[in-house]
Amino acid sequence: MKRYVIFGAAIGFIIPLAYWADYYLSGYRHLFDNDTVTLWPSSILLMATDGHEGSVGSLLVCGLSVILNILLYSAIGMGVYILTRLFRQSK
Repeated sequence: MKRYVIFGAAIGFIIPLAYWADYYLSGYRHLFDNDTVTLWPSSILLMATDGHEGSVGSLLVCGLSVILNILLYSAIGMGVYILTRLFRQSK
C-alpha cells in the first residue's frame, strides 16, 4: 500500500511542478487550460493570488494548493491499491 500512496503523492507533486515550469518557460502566457483543473483540481485556489503574486499570502496559497493536490493523488493511490487488492481476492 505504501508504494501506491507514495506513487500517488509523487504524481500529485509532479503535475503542479510541470504546470508551473510550463508557465514560466512559456513567458507567463497561460497557466490555466481545459486540462489544468482536471489534472490539478486544487489549482482553483490560485484564483486567490490574482494580483498578489510574490507576496507571502500568495506563496502560502500556492503551497496549500500543491499540498491538497498531493493529498488527493495519495488518496487516489490508496483507492487503486484497495481496488486491486479486492480484485485479486475475488479471483
